[in-house]
Amino acid sequence: MASLADILTTQKNGVVGINGLINSLGTLANNFGNPVLLYRGAAVTSYSTLYTTPVGKVVYVKDITVCNTSGSAVNFYISLVPQGGTAGASNAIFYSNSLPAYSTIQWTGFQVMEASSTIQAYASSTSCTFNISGGLD
Repeated sequence: MASLADILTTQKNGVVGINGLINSLGTLANNFGNPVLLYRGAAVTSYSTLYTTPVGKVVYVKDITVCNTSGSAVNFYISLVPQGGTAGASNAIFYSNSLPAYSTIQWTGFQVMEASSTIQAYASSTSCTFNISGGLD
């Protein structure tokens, strides 16, 4: 049977460990700055740059919401394109995704974009809207 001193030491070590984890998470959150709206608007029908990461900055993409406001299905494409790259299958998050009439899809994750990289997207109809948010460091 464990002594009271052993139990208290274990609890103390657990609290220290949890506090260390909380401090690390706080530091991580501070390193990625404040939440920021990266893009909100209607789609176009050929690849277009929705956002460009500023020089000397790092951006993370956390949430992408795509909404089809029409009575017909829409195909959409979204790529995270490195500096000097071209949007396409090699850097797509969504590639020819079909979104049914009057519906919405939401992606949540964590994608880091370095300086001068872009978010590029398009849809088969301008009745599709994109809302993209993340953080800027």
